[in-house]
Amino acid sequence: MDTVWVELRRASDSTVAYSASLSASQFAQQSDSLILTIQLDLRTSPEDFYFRAQARGAGVVYYEVSGQVTAVANQSVSTP
Repeated sequence: MDTVWVELRRASDSTVAYSASLSASQFAQQSDSLILTIQLDLRTSPEDFYFRAQARGAGVVYYEVSGQVTAVANQSVSTP
């Protein structure tokens, strides 16, 4: 994988809260997992988001995942 594209949309109104294509130097690979650090402004705490991410290599999408995650101010969040 050389890039990961990720997007978070607010569950309340589906507006984009975060969207970026991250290079390999901006994420870590651990076994079968990718670890990303994302910071975003919350309107409320907690706040629910829909997420979608793609792991890409040489422009080819090798893996895609989507779901919902709840973010809480000043806490780390992991997706299942």
